[in-house]
Amino acid sequence: MNWKKSTLLLACMLVFSGPVLAWQTFDFSGFEDVVRVEIRTSFPAPDAAMDNIVFSTASMGFEGVVADDSDIIPVTPYVESGYQLAASATENGVFGKDSGVNSNGTAIFGWCGYCGGPILLTLTQVGDAAFDFLSLDAAPLGTDEDPSGAPSYTLFVTGYFADGSTIDTSVLVRGFDTSVPIPVNSPLMMLMLILVLLGAAAWTFRRLS
Repeated sequence: MNWKKSTLLLACMLVFSGPVLAWQTFDFSGFEDVVRVEIRTSFPAPDAAMDNIVFSTASMGFEGVVADDSDIIPVTPYVESGYQLAASATENGVFGKDSGVNSNGTAIFGWCGYCGGPILLTLTQVGDAAFDFLSLDAAPLGTDEDPSGAPSYTLFVTGYFADGSTIDTSVLVRGFDTSVPIPVNSPLMMLMLILVLLGAAAWTFRRLS
Protein backbone atom coordinates (compact mmCIF):
# COMPACT_ATOMS: atom_id res chain seq x y z
CA MET A 1 0.00 0.00 0.00
CA ASN A 2 1.51 3.35 -1.02
CA TRP A 3 1.58 6.48 1.11
CA LYS A 4 -1.47 7.98 -0.58
CA LYS A 5 -3.69 5.01 0.23
CA SER A 6 -2.25 4.70 3.75
CA THR A 7 -2.85 8.37 4.53
CA LEU A 8 -6.39 8.25 3.13
CA LEU A 9 -7.20 5.15 5.16
CA LEU A 10 -5.86 6.67 8.38
CA ALA A 11 -7.74 9.91 7.76
CA CYS A 12 -11.00 8.02 7.24
CA MET A 13 -10.43 6.04 10.43
CA LEU A 14 -9.89 9.26 12.37
CA VAL A 15 -12.91 11.04 10.88
CA PHE A 16 -15.32 8.23 11.62
CA SER A 17 -13.96 7.28 15.04
CA GLY A 18 -16.76 8.59 17.27
CA PRO A 19 -14.91 8.64 20.62
CA VAL A 20 -12.54 11.35 19.39
CA LEU A 21 -15.47 13.77 19.37
CA ALA A 22 -17.39 12.24 22.25
CA TRP A 23 -16.72 14.83 24.97
CA GLN A 24 -16.45 18.58 24.49
CA THR A 25 -15.76 21.49 26.82
CA PHE A 26 -17.99 24.56 26.48
CA ASP A 27 -17.11 27.97 27.93
CA PHE A 28 -19.85 30.44 28.84
CA SER A 29 -19.23 34.17 28.59
CA GLY A 30 -21.53 36.64 30.31
CA PHE A 31 -22.77 34.23 32.96
CA GLU A 32 -21.16 36.18 35.80
CA ASP A 33 -23.16 37.05 38.93
CA VAL A 34 -26.09 34.83 38.03
CA VAL A 35 -28.31 33.39 40.75
CA ARG A 36 -29.54 30.41 38.69
CA VAL A 37 -28.60 28.54 35.53
CA GLU A 38 -31.12 26.36 33.68
CA ILE A 39 -30.15 23.73 31.11
CA ARG A 40 -32.42 21.96 28.61
CA THR A 41 -31.78 19.70 25.65
CA SER A 42 -33.16 19.99 22.13
CA PHE A 43 -36.02 17.75 21.01
CA PRO A 44 -35.76 15.00 20.05
CA ALA A 45 -32.66 14.47 22.18
CA PRO A 46 -30.65 11.44 23.19
CA ASP A 47 -29.86 10.64 26.78
CA ALA A 48 -27.28 13.27 27.66
CA ALA A 49 -24.28 13.55 29.96
CA MET A 50 -22.16 16.28 31.51
CA ASP A 51 -19.21 16.59 33.85
CA ASN A 52 -16.69 19.07 35.24
CA ILE A 53 -19.10 21.95 35.79
CA VAL A 54 -16.85 24.88 36.63
CA PHE A 55 -17.79 27.91 38.72
CA SER A 56 -15.54 30.78 39.79
CA THR A 57 -15.03 29.35 43.28
CA ALA A 58 -15.39 25.59 42.80
CA SER A 59 -16.32 22.81 40.38
CA MET A 60 -18.73 19.89 40.30
CA GLY A 61 -17.09 16.65 39.15
CA PHE A 62 -19.32 13.90 40.64
CA GLU A 63 -16.33 11.97 42.01
CA GLY A 64 -16.48 9.71 45.06
CA VAL A 65 -20.25 9.27 44.82
CA VAL A 66 -20.47 5.74 43.39
CA ALA A 67 -18.16 2.81 42.72
CA ASP A 68 -16.55 2.77 39.28
CA ASP A 69 -18.95 0.10 37.99
CA SER A 70 -22.11 1.43 39.66
CA ASP A 71 -24.62 4.26 39.42
CA ILE A 72 -27.11 6.15 41.58
CA ILE A 73 -30.53 6.88 40.05
CA PRO A 74 -31.92 9.39 40.80
CA VAL A 75 -29.21 11.51 42.34
CA THR A 76 -30.78 14.98 42.28
CA PRO A 77 -30.91 17.22 44.16
CA TYR A 78 -27.13 16.79 44.16
CA VAL A 79 -24.84 19.05 46.20
CA GLU A 80 -21.08 19.38 45.76
CA SER A 81 -18.61 22.09 46.78
CA GLY A 82 -21.40 24.44 47.84
CA TYR A 83 -23.40 24.17 44.60
CA GLN A 84 -26.62 22.29 43.89
CA LEU A 85 -27.84 20.52 40.76
CA ALA A 86 -31.60 19.89 40.66
CA ALA A 87 -33.79 18.26 37.99
CA SER A 88 -37.47 18.45 37.06
CA ALA A 89 -37.71 14.64 36.79
CA THR A 90 -36.09 11.61 38.39
CA GLU A 91 -34.60 10.08 35.23
CA ASN A 92 -31.04 11.16 36.07
CA GLY A 93 -28.06 9.86 37.96
CA VAL A 94 -24.33 9.71 38.63
CA PHE A 95 -22.60 6.93 36.68
CA GLY A 96 -19.22 5.44 37.52
CA LYS A 97 -16.54 5.41 34.85
CA ASP A 98 -16.99 1.67 34.23
CA SER A 99 -20.80 1.56 34.45
CA GLY A 100 -21.30 0.97 30.71
CA VAL A 101 -22.26 4.49 29.63
CA ASN A 102 -20.20 6.97 27.62
CA SER A 103 -17.74 7.86 30.36
CA ASN A 104 -14.86 10.29 29.91
CA GLY A 105 -12.70 8.20 32.22
CA THR A 106 -14.29 9.58 35.38
CA ALA A 107 -17.71 9.55 37.02
CA ILE A 108 -20.32 11.59 35.13
CA PHE A 109 -23.86 12.92 35.45
CA GLY A 110 -26.42 11.62 32.95
CA TRP A 111 -30.08 12.30 32.30
CA CYS A 112 -32.92 11.38 30.00
CA GLY A 113 -33.05 13.81 27.10
CA TYR A 114 -36.83 13.51 26.77
CA CYS A 115 -38.90 11.45 29.22
CA GLY A 116 -42.46 12.69 29.03
CA GLY A 117 -41.09 16.11 28.18
CA PRO A 118 -37.73 17.90 28.27
CA ILE A 119 -36.03 17.57 31.66
CA LEU A 120 -34.99 20.90 33.14
CA LEU A 121 -31.69 20.99 35.04
CA THR A 122 -31.06 23.84 37.48
CA LEU A 123 -27.75 24.96 38.97
CA THR A 124 -27.68 27.21 42.05
CA GLN A 125 -25.29 28.05 44.83
CA VAL A 126 -26.31 26.78 48.26
CA GLY A 127 -27.81 29.79 50.05
CA ASP A 128 -28.90 31.31 46.70
CA ALA A 129 -25.92 33.69 46.45
CA ALA A 130 -24.83 34.93 43.02
CA PHE A 131 -22.06 33.03 41.26
CA ASP A 132 -20.08 32.86 38.03
CA PHE A 133 -20.89 29.95 35.71
CA LEU A 134 -17.81 29.35 33.55
CA SER A 135 -17.89 26.02 31.70
CA LEU A 136 -18.97 22.39 31.52
CA ASP A 137 -18.16 19.22 29.59
CA ALA A 138 -20.97 17.48 27.67
CA ALA A 139 -21.56 14.40 25.50
CA PRO A 140 -24.22 11.81 24.67
CA LEU A 141 -24.78 9.32 27.47
CA GLY A 142 -24.94 6.47 24.96
CA THR A 143 -21.84 4.87 23.49
CA ASP A 144 -20.49 4.56 19.95
CA GLU A 145 -21.66 0.93 19.79
CA ASP A 146 -24.93 2.30 18.41
CA PRO A 147 -24.21 5.67 16.73
CA SER A 148 -27.90 6.18 15.87
CA GLY A 149 -28.69 6.07 19.58
CA ALA A 150 -26.16 8.76 20.47
CA PRO A 151 -26.64 11.55 17.91
CA SER A 152 -25.65 15.18 18.19
CA TYR A 153 -27.92 17.47 20.18
CA THR A 154 -28.19 21.05 21.43
CA LEU A 155 -27.97 22.31 24.99
CA PHE A 156 -29.97 25.46 25.71
CA VAL A 157 -28.51 27.38 28.65
CA THR A 158 -30.20 30.31 30.44
CA GLY A 159 -28.69 32.38 33.23
CA TYR A 160 -30.89 34.38 35.62
CA PHE A 161 -29.68 37.55 37.37
CA ALA A 162 -30.91 38.96 40.67
CA ASP A 163 -32.71 41.82 38.90
CA GLY A 164 -34.82 39.38 36.85
CA SER A 165 -32.90 39.77 33.57
CA THR A 166 -31.57 36.74 31.72
CA ILE A 167 -28.84 35.64 29.35
CA ASP A 168 -29.36 32.84 26.83
CA THR A 169 -27.05 30.74 24.70
CA SER A 170 -26.94 27.32 23.08
CA VAL A 171 -24.16 24.88 22.23
CA LEU A 172 -24.02 21.96 19.82
CA VAL A 173 -22.89 18.72 21.43
CA ARG A 174 -21.48 16.31 18.85
CA GLY A 175 -22.59 12.71 19.05
CA PHE A 176 -21.25 9.56 17.47
CA ASP A 177 -23.11 10.15 14.23
CA THR A 178 -21.28 11.60 11.23
CA SER A 179 -23.75 14.35 10.38
CA VAL A 180 -21.75 17.11 12.06
CA PRO A 181 -18.58 18.24 10.26
CA ILE A 182 -15.27 18.40 12.09
CA PRO A 183 -14.09 22.02 12.61
CA VAL A 184 -11.18 22.96 10.37
CA ASN A 185 -9.16 24.18 13.36
CA SER A 186 -9.81 21.09 15.50
CA PRO A 187 -6.87 18.97 16.77
CA LEU A 188 -8.17 16.04 14.74
CA MET A 189 -8.16 18.03 11.50
CA MET A 190 -4.68 19.39 12.25
CA LEU A 191 -3.39 15.84 12.82
CA MET A 192 -4.85 14.74 9.51
CA LEU A 193 -3.17 17.67 7.75
CA ILE A 194 0.19 16.81 9.32
CA LEU A 195 -0.14 13.19 8.18
CA VAL A 196 -0.89 14.28 4.63
CA LEU A 197 2.07 16.69 4.58
CA LEU A 198 4.43 14.04 5.95
CA GLY A 199 3.24 11.58 3.34
CA ALA A 200 3.71 14.13 0.55
CA ALA A 201 7.20 14.95 1.82
CA ALA A 202 8.16 11.26 1.88
CA TRP A 203 6.88 10.78 -1.66
CA THR A 204 8.80 13.85 -2.89
CA PHE A 205 12.00 12.64 -1.22
CA ARG A 206 11.73 9.25 -2.92
CA ARG A 207 11.19 10.88 -6.31
CA LEU A 208 14.23 13.13 -5.91
CA SER A 209 16.58 10.50 -4.53
